[in-house]
Amino acid sequence: MNTSHEICILARMGEIALKGLNRGKFEHQLIDNLKFRLKNLGDFSIYQSQSRFWIESKPGTENLLDDEFRAEEVLTAVCQVFGVVSASVVWKFSGDIQAIYDQSIALTQKILDTHRYKSFKVNSKRGDKSFPLASPEICSNVGSVILDAFPELTVDVNHPDFTINVEIRESMYVYSDKKMGHRGLPVGTAGKGLLLLSGGIDSPVAGYMMASRGMRLEAIYFHSYPYTSERAEQKVKDLAKIVSRYAGQMTLHIVNFTDIQLDLY
Repeated sequence: MNTSHEICILARMGEIALKGLNRGKFEHQLIDNLKFRLKNLGDFSIYQSQSRFWIESKPGTENLLDDEFRAEEVLTAVCQVFGVVSASVVWKFSGDIQAIYDQSIALTQKILDTHRYKSFKVNSKRGDKSFPLASPEICSNVGSVILDAFPELTVDVNHPDFTINVEIRESMYVYSDKKMGHRGLPVGTAGKGLLLLSGGIDSPVAGYMMASRGMRLEAIYFHSYPYTSERAEQKVKDLAKIVSRYAGQMTLHIVNFTDIQLDLY
């Protein structure tokens, strides 16, 4: 049994796929935003294929995604980028239908090592139409192989405990879990906006909603020391860092407002 594979991240886009002639602009912006979000987590290459985005360690570098903790960290960061509907940690490999069987059995074993699951199902997407089996045949064959290897399992197509997903494209992929993203449009595709940021809940939520529709943000905070404490200023800085996880690169402008307020008074 050959179970050698490479770990990578699969990200799926949603609303962008509905765009027309300007769709490429949204896709390129999403790739730029993913690169910016991941630049402190490792050296990754990001490319697009058939409405999918693939994140892999750059050739010739250590595959940081082999570490499960690091892979989960990267997966979480990818799902925080607006424009991503969902993402998965996937096993990438090459070969024929036997390779798919081997990888599916290995992935099922890995899942059952940590979970006491009783039922499963198989999903398949055949992007490469030259592959000799159609998607329903792949699902049926892979399901049969898994049942033979794990007789304690049963097939449940409606409410399975876990799902084995098979995708056949330029390479082959198997994966199980799917982490949901924040959807929306890539930041940078809908102009710029200025966010009045304070220490309350309303303004960061407003910033999140603005960024989710593609708006690039800058934030401004009016500080009135000593009538407003330094602790309040630090809280705003902390909130700006949280918003920037989703909004991307964001400048926070702090305006000392005390003298102006006193003159107005």
